[in-house]
Amino acid sequence: NVVAVPSHHDNNPGAAMEAAKMGKPLVLAHFAGAGELFVDRPRGQGLEVALGVRKPYSTGSKKYFGIDEKDLAKQIDRLITDDGLARRLSTDAKTYWEKALQPDKMAKRYLDLFDRLQEKGQKPA
Repeated sequence: NVVAVPSHHDNNPGAAMEAAKMGKPLVLAHFAGAGELFVDRPRGQGLEVALGVRKPYSTGSKKYFGIDEKDLAKQIDRLITDDGLARRLSTDAKTYWEKALQPDKMAKRYLDLFDRLQEKGQKPA
């Protein structure tokens, strides 16, 4: 099974979080927070949780909209046809959920951030 989240508007997609929790391989639009949360940050921890889908434009105002539909289909096909890749993403997704995405761990990171800001005399936005 593969979960695809092609939305480029949702920075923290709940469907992607649930997919990680269930250890499902994920394909998502590599935009803003979602790309950072499910592609970049796990990669920094040596994990591959999701295959990112390219944007059709890299410059101008259009760079903020849309996804490359052919790349979306290609990434989904990769997970359907490459069992080893799908298994690795499944395992890494579950590991990443346990390390970083559980609500209590996310809440603790926010509280720690607020404490650090308060120590520096800054107020959270």
